[in-house]
Amino acid sequence: MERPAKAELARALAQHLAAPPAAQSAHEPAGFLLLSIKPHYADLIAVGFKRVEFRRRIPAGVKADDRVLFYLSSPVQAIGLTATISTICRAAPAALWRKTSHLAGIPKRDFDGYFQGATAAVGLVLTGVATITPQMSLKELQKHVAGFTAPQSGQIIKPDTGLWDCASTLLRSL
Repeated sequence: MERPAKAELARALAQHLAAPPAAQSAHEPAGFLLLSIKPHYADLIAVGFKRVEFRRRIPAGVKADDRVLFYLSSPVQAIGLTATISTICRAAPAALWRKTSHLAGIPKRDFDGYFQGATAAVGLVLTGVATITPQMSLKELQKHVAGFTAPQSGQIIKPDTGLWDCASTLLRSL
């Protein structure tokens, strides 16, 4: 199946923004989570080497089966990867490492550096990873979602918003 061109995605997004659907379709996940990630780590997730995304905290309400859209930070500055959260692990950093190190895809020193001084840690175990092609650039997002700024770490994407419609359009293009 041929993937839609960027112009088609932009038109579909504009239509959704003008008249958003009244109800969530059965194909859409329970929720979307937008996470910023360094491109290097996104690459490790995309090839299946890193299967857990570590965070100091995640927004309230995030649950298993939610879909994650990864915003790749500078220099990429685009949404370019998606996955489904299969499990959410919460623990002290040392306990989380013991439980998930086989999925980590990063050296322990990187893990320890990230969680230095933290008393709590979160691991999002990922499945259904897919790259988004074409990626949706920051400029493209800003054209279609008024006031969009890249999240510092993460945010829940709420239904009936331009960002929800944009996420839905991106996922339908996979």
